[in-house]
Amino acid sequence: RSRSPRGMASRRIVRATAERIAEHARAHGLKRVTVVLHGGEPLLAGPERLAAVAHELRRSLDGIAVLDLRMQTNGLLLDDDFCALLVRERIHVGVSLDGDRASHDRHRVRADGSGSYDDTVRALRLLGQAAHRPAFAGLLCTVDVRNDPEAVYSALADVRPPRVDFLLPHATWDHPPERPHGATDYADWL
Repeated sequence: RSRSPRGMASRRIVRATAERIAEHARAHGLKRVTVVLHGGEPLLAGPERLAAVAHELRRSLDGIAVLDLRMQTNGLLLDDDFCALLVRERIHVGVSLDGDRASHDRHRVRADGSGSYDDTVRALRLLGQAAHRPAFAGLLCTVDVRNDPEAVYSALADVRPPRVDFLLPHATWDHPPERPHGATDYADWL
């Protein structure tokens, strides 16, 4: 039995998941399967485990479907070696950036309360290098209507992403998103 660091799927679970995905693709005649490593921070798995997940998914889908493997990250652990691995393993990475320093650091802080903007932009500059650019899928920006939309957009454009996805904040009917100026705040901001 393989043991895994706390919070990480064991090799047995990764294999079972990959086989179940392949079974589903085969049963439904899927020619392409997209898997997104998300939630928590996928880079905490480390380069070897991340490569092992990619290999297991590709092995299971071989001859059944093409794997489109993606990952969403805050980018804080990205370095040249990780970026090279992403290119080599054909993992397309999206990085969460909520705009300029003030906008980004409003919600994306470390355990000690310090902002993560500088390290996120450093990671994006690495991904923007020619050798790593094939792995750069784009940015995910969570909209906060308190942020200046022009400052946000300018900061996002500054890192030259291949695409930007704007995400509305998590909300429910019982706990709707903040709308300090009225019902059309998000439409007006966008």
